[in-house]
Amino acid sequence: MRRGKLNNKGSAIVSVIVVTTFITILATTVLYVTCRNYMVKQNDYQNKITFYQAEQTLDDLKAMLAEDISAACMYAYKETMVNYVGDNSSSKRAERYNKAFVDYMEALWEEDKLPDGTSNAHANINGSATRVKALIEQYSAYSGKDVAEIEKHIINTKPDDAGTVEGSEGTVPDIGFEKDEAKGQFVITGVVVCYAEKGYATYIKTDIGLNAPAYNWGNWGSTAGEADDKTDETLRMGDYIVYRNWEKY
Repeated sequence: MRRGKLNNKGSAIVSVIVVTTFITILATTVLYVTCRNYMVKQNDYQNKITFYQAEQTLDDLKAMLAEDISAACMYAYKETMVNYVGDNSSSKRAERYNKAFVDYMEALWEEDKLPDGTSNAHANINGSATRVKALIEQYSAYSGKDVAEIEKHIINTKPDDAGTVEGSEGTVPDIGFEKDEAKGQFVITGVVVCYAEKGYATYIKTDIGLNAPAYNWGNWGSTAGEADDKTDETLRMGDYIVYRNWEKY
């Protein structure tokens, strides 16, 4: 019986089309995944940039607050030393010191005159929240930069419903103050910092606790002139600034 010869004409082109289609789908998938990964990494990079810049703004504010703590500490120390003999116990001296520290900080942020009678430089700027923002803008880290660069660093503004940044006009700040004279602590509450660039924005909200540096007011060791081991020899004012209720959004 004679068999017919199998006709393979056109099979090669079909194979080429199938292989080409498969490679095209594979290449398209790889390209899509690569693009998506790039976009994710780019978003992550921009988010990190805005986050670190927002933290820088907060760090700059912390540096200035350290100067305020130093001034309040000097005032409180002098007040305590003047009344050292009359306050005949370490607890009374510590109480006076903590109260004087808090009184100075409160006057520094809310009064035109400081407790020692001198003019309050902070009071030249109206409104405590505006004062914080103005101090940031005047800080040395921003000197020499143009206005557009400074405006990326925002103090005490909140995102509106659309997620954009409100302008300085019409913004209602949420900043406030709390004090604890017994502990020697003054707290600036509701501080919000933001950095916005290229459509990305990071907000950090926190309360900033300013604590009176610890002093030894008469707790001496068994040997005369031997100070308590817990007393710090060197005061680092930044160590007495504590963030509370910190959140990023």
